[in-house]
Amino acid sequence: MLHCSQAIKTAHKLAFENALISSELIDIGTFLHLAGKYQLRGIPKVVINGSVHFEGALLEAQFVDRILQA
Repeated sequence: MLHCSQAIKTAHKLAFENALISSELIDIGTFLHLAGKYQLRGIPKVVINGSVHFEGALLEAQFVDRILQA
């Protein structure tokens, strides 16, 4: 769960710092249909604009790089 909390912290921090970014935490146990939609295989799973996906914890700079790819 440590990786999940770090991904959540990073996403929320970036959203707080930039009005063009928003972040949401989704409990996959509650929204099972999203596990299939985004082919969840590991946690944390980050989806950016529905097209850029990554799993696992990233450093903040890597997280920003992924956002810029979207």
